[in-house]
Amino acid sequence: MHNLHLVRIKETSHREACASVLSYMEDWGTENNWRCAGGSICEDGTKENYDDYARWPAVYDGEAWEPTVKNINQMCKNTLSGEKFTVTLLDAIERVFNTRVEDLVNTSNNWADLYAVERYMNFLSRSEAARKLRDTYDIFTSPGFYEYQYGEFGLTDISDEEEGDKTYIVLIDMHT
Repeated sequence: MHNLHLVRIKETSHREACASVLSYMEDWGTENNWRCAGGSICEDGTKENYDDYARWPAVYDGEAWEPTVKNINQMCKNTLSGEKFTVTLLDAIERVFNTRVEDLVNTSNNWADLYAVERYMNFLSRSEAARKLRDTYDIFTSPGFYEYQYGEFGLTDISDEEEGDKTYIVLIDMHT
């Protein structure tokens, strides 16, 4: 399965930003779990592609989704609102929250509901700071969420790892 993960970094150029992020993530994954950088978007408004095979290029000249800062910020806001959970998992979450603990422990057929709650709790804990700013979320300045959870749509901030003069958002195509 492919998903988009964003990485914020300070660097000197688009190429350096993508190369640095890929180097930073070098030890992550296996032959079945890999990644490539589609490109980067700079705080100055410029964009540049990096890997031609990525599903999320930074510059797209076709009719598909255009990775603008506005579109990416909206994706972050939608994620931080928890819409994925309220739309698809709300019933399972409500069933678990409305069940006595003793009944959960003694029932063997509720694993799917418990998995839904686990994902929801993970979301809450891995997005706490960012959710406070969800209405005004800005990928260049707001806190990351699902940081280092590359298999999820999220934003990992490694801007303090490098010493560049501009902030870049690298679009990583994650295959998990």
